[in-house]
Amino acid sequence: MKSHKSAIKAVYLNIIFPGLGLAYLGRWGYAVLFLFWTPLRLLLGIALINYVPLPQFLGMLELIVRYMLVYVWWVIVMYDTCTTPYELAQEHNRNNESQPVQEAEGR
Repeated sequence: MKSHKSAIKAVYLNIIFPGLGLAYLGRWGYAVLFLFWTPLRLLLGIALINYVPLPQFLGMLELIVRYMLVYVWWVIVMYDTCTTPYELAQEHNRNNESQPVQEAEGR
């Protein structure tokens, strides 16, 4: 039987180092994916935001809008970084609770 995994601990570990919380859950494929994908999508988002010719459309507000877009992109990345390990830990714990019942029924 697998042990109970803390969802909050998985989230904290994933925030400290992308993929660490998923490795804690034993999801090594997700851990490797997050290790590479989280910094890559953060950099791609910032590069795309810097590529858009905002001064033509916004003039003096360009710098403020650019910082707001970077912040929104960062929030999206962090939301996914936090929710994925939390949901996977919840799924792990639900499967843990239902596993002894399935074993008893199979005998």
